Amino acid sequence: MSTKSALLLGVVVPALVSVFALDVPDASAQQRRKGTKAVVVEFPTGGSPTTADFLYHLNSKRALNLSLGLGIDIESEEDTVISMEVNVGYRMYEFSRGRAMPYLEPFAGVFVGELGDGDTIALQGGARLGVEFPIYKQFTLGAYLAATLAIENSFDTIALGVSTGAITAAFYWD
Repeated sequence: MSTKSALLLGVVVPALVSVFALDVPDASAQQRRKGTKAVVVEFPTGGSPTTADFLYHLNSKRALNLSLGLGIDIESEEDTVISMEVNVGYRMYEFSRGRAMPYLEPFAGVFVGELGDGDTIALQGGARLGVEFPIYKQFTLGAYLAATLAIENSFDTIALGVSTGAITAAFYWD
């Protein structure tokens, strides 16, 4: 997916939907209280695995995020590459007066690629800069950009990356 397509799908479309949809609550009304939980499905715009995130709100502006990812890349009938990742993040929302809920989320985790065929193991850390757009009280669409530092295979490879991240859909409940 090109960067323009990712930007269009990840930011412009959710923004237009949230601005023009009827009965869309203000972001200020979307502040979550302690104990609010969410399941977030991420659709990556790059080579990362598709992930499911589990959010637990510590208060109205802070949440813990456990992200579990699984990627299956079928290159040919004989060659399938499977990758997994686990990340833990600390999401900090900055509520605005509009319909957007921006956040910053530092994270750390482990990535394992090419399972069973010369495993690639990486420790990674970084940050996501994202935004959620409330569609209903319990449902948001969003997107984020990410910067990641990955250390692979016993410090043989150190990589710094900036990506368009993912398009997200979240379902919240108390």
